Amino acid sequence: DQGFTLGPVVADDTDVDGALPGGPAAGADSTTVTITPQKYRDAYLPVYPNSTRLAGLAAGWSYDRGLQTVFRNNPITPQQYTVTANMSTVTAAELETEDVQSGGPLTQTGTLPVDVIEQAKAITAQTQTPFDAAQAILHYFTDPANGFTYSLRVPTGNSGSALLDFLTNKKGYCEQYAAAMAIMLRSLGIPARVAVGFTQGTRQPDGSYQIESTDAHAWVEVKFVKAGWVAFDPTPVV
Repeated sequence: DQGFTLGPVVADDTDVDGALPGGPAAGADSTTVTITPQKYRDAYLPVYPNSTRLAGLAAGWSYDRGLQTVFRNNPITPQQYTVTANMSTVTAAELETEDVQSGGPLTQTGTLPVDVIEQAKAITAQTQTPFDAAQAILHYFTDPANGFTYSLRVPTGNSGSALLDFLTNKKGYCEQYAAAMAIMLRSLGIPARVAVGFTQGTRQPDGSYQIESTDAHAWVEVKFVKAGWVAFDPTPVV
């Protein structure tokens, strides 16, 4: 009954409608998608990773360049808009040579149980790079041999730490898996955040995709120096 508290967002650019200043460069893999909100109402605008251009927005939407987040002060149902995004992907081989920048709010953990820190170190003891460490924690949660399962009915614990209880009981839902992985990465000095959004949705006969509230999901994003935000999904397959 606590949930997430939103981190700070900065209005680097206001009333965005057009090219996103300071965003990733558009490339040959850029694609433009038309989004038609129906019952969606929020202060955050659904956009694709590495979005480079928005069109059709009403006034009041701001852009945080560092987080690549589009937001406003009050929730509304947006009118139809288009998003142009660079859909190119970075390979595992490229990420193996990547580094991260420690420090700052993306590596803050607050007060963390020592057991969680030690567990993160143990899981990543044999890794050499930030990408290896992220992969190790990802596989720790998704490998069936480790006993983690997906469930909306979460058992309670008595450790005094909801995070430690989750890691002990090994049962939970996507927000818990994402939060656990992100905080473990941060404890290792790897900048990470929990991203909340939607999966692809269901393809319709006309080729479009219908995205519903049941497609809502949470995952982890790690910020690499060159590749930028890279997604990792630690939730076990249902």
